[in-house]
Amino acid sequence: MTSDLGDLSDTPTSVGPVVARSIQMRMVILIALLALARKFIILDASKTKPMTIIGLAAAVLALGAVHWLVRDQDRKDTQLGPDGGQAPQA
Repeated sequence: MTSDLGDLSDTPTSVGPVVARSIQMRMVILIALLALARKFIILDASKTKPMTIIGLAAAVLALGAVHWLVRDQDRKDTQLGPDGGQAPQA
């Protein structure tokens, strides 16, 4: 089975394609944040240029902001019902 970024045939049928894409996007963002955290852990601050550290910090802030925005949009999408209105309260 070949995998394509746009192919969602392996996602559960109970989850819509938009939700599945946002989950995939959140996972990619979290993996990138983990990679940057690892980079900071193994970084030798005495031999690294300050601009490199500033650049890595800016990347962490940007990815954090994107993760927050995607998570916020996911929460808004789950509060809406299937027809775009408010979801029924239990």
